[in-house]
Amino acid sequence: MARLAGAHSAAIATLDNDHQYRWVCSPRIHKALLDFSTSEIRYENIRPERHIQSRKFAFLRDIDLMTEREIEEDPIYRERLRPLGFGWTAGDVLREPSGHLLIVDLLRETSAGPFQPDDMATMNRLKPDITRAAWLASRLAFKQARNTVETLELIGMPAAVIGDNGGVMEANPQFQGLGTQVLIGAGNRIRLSSASAELLLGTCITAVRKSEVPIVQSIPLPARTEEETPLIINVVPIKKRSRDIFNRSLVVLLVTKVGMSETHDPHVLQGLFDLTPGEARIAWEIGSGGTVDRAAENQAISRETVRTYLKRIMMKTGVRTQAQLVLLLRGLPFLR
Repeated sequence: MARLAGAHSAAIATLDNDHQYRWVCSPRIHKALLDFSTSEIRYENIRPERHIQSRKFAFLRDIDLMTEREIEEDPIYRERLRPLGFGWTAGDVLREPSGHLLIVDLLRETSAGPFQPDDMATMNRLKPDITRAAWLASRLAFKQARNTVETLELIGMPAAVIGDNGGVMEANPQFQGLGTQVLIGAGNRIRLSSASAELLLGTCITAVRKSEVPIVQSIPLPARTEEETPLIINVVPIKKRSRDIFNRSLVVLLVTKVGMSETHDPHVLQGLFDLTPGEARIAWEIGSGGTVDRAAENQAISRETVRTYLKRIMMKTGVRTQAQLVLLLRGLPFLR
C-alpha cells in the first residue's frame, strides 16, 4: 500500500469499543508505532473521528480533514511525526462486521509534500478489495473461536472462548450445561457461584490482557451442595502473532471436574497443556498416583530432573502444589 500510494510507510490498526489497539505496519516504522500505541497521545488522534464525520467513505488526506493550523498545532504531528521526518498523512476508516474500527494510515516525509489526488484515486480503486479482506479476516477470527470450542467438545470438555473485551465469544454445549456453578450472564460475562473465584477469574483475564500472565491459571470452584461437583477452571491464554490484528480471542476457559480416578494418556496431556513429551510423561506418572521417586525410576531419570519437570508442569497448568496437580489431572474428561 505504501508503494502504491507514494508513501514512506503504512500501518493498519483495529480499535474496539474498549480502545484496545492492534496494529501491523511497514517494518521501517515498527519501533515508532510501538511507542505510539502504548502512549496516551494515541487518544488525541482526531483524524479517524473527522474521517467518520465527513461521511465520504473514501481514502482522504490530512489536508482534507484538518486545517493547516490544526495540523501545525496537532500534538501527534508536533511530538511524534515531525521529529521523525514525517509531515503528511492520509488514510481510510472502515467498520468491521464486529463493530470495531479498521484504520489504514499512510505516512509521507515532510520534504515530499502532501499526498496528491491521484494517490488517493489509486487507493480508492483498492478500497473494495481492502474492505472485503477485512470482512473475511474478521469472520475467520470468529470461526477460529468456534472451532476451538467445538474441538474440545469432541473430548467432552466444557470450554468457552473469552474475547479481549472480557465477554464470551463462543461456548460449547458442555460449558452451557454446567448449571448454576458457571453461567453466562449480562454482557456475555462469566458468572461463577463463588464470589472469590469470580474475582480471581476477572483478575486473570485482566492480567492476560496486559500480557502480565503468559501461562495457564487454575481457579478452584467448590461445590455448594452434595449434588454439585467441585470444578477447576483453567484460564489458558491464546497465543497470537503480531499480525493477528483481527483476532479478538483472549483466553480459553477449560472446565474440569474434580474426582475422577484415571489420568489421560501422556499424548493428550501434552496437547492440552502444551507440555513437552518428557513433561507429559511425568505429569502422567504423578497424576496416576506416582511419587517423585517412582517417576524417576520408571522414566530412568534423576529425582532432580523429575522435580524440574514438575516445576514446569505446575507453571503450565497453573497449580501451585503437587496435590492440586493430581486433582486437576484426575478431573479431566476422557475419550470413550
